[in-house]
Amino acid sequence: MAFSSKNAFMELTLSRRDDLISVIYLLIYLATGDIPFVSKSRSLEDQVGRIKRLKNRFTPKQFCLLSKTQYLTEFSEAIYNLSFEEKPDYGLLRFFLIKNLMQQDLVPNNDFDWIKKLKSGKFNKLKD
Repeated sequence: MAFSSKNAFMELTLSRRDDLISVIYLLIYLATGDIPFVSKSRSLEDQVGRIKRLKNRFTPKQFCLLSKTQYLTEFSEAIYNLSFEEKPDYGLLRFFLIKNLMQQDLVPNNDFDWIKKLKSGKFNKLKD
């Protein structure tokens, strides 16, 4: 629920745009460790209603400000501005993400921590 688009809560047919909206929420969670409208102290029923209300109330910019991820505003607005059938410009979206990394003095690369662990033997092989 936390990563679903507001269209999923309204039981509308979903599109690529809605998949990308879920990516926005995932990126915010990965960047902050939190999704602002999720409250662990509330019942599941209360949370569903609260999440639905807040997703319908906030613009992408407001949500990025609330979650302290203003650097994702351009990326988020580009996705929210897509129409139902519109094919996303994945090159532009990738550009926004790379630009965001570079503005934070981070260099995009393929040097992932899990690859280092795999090469050093720190991962155990999965058992069937």
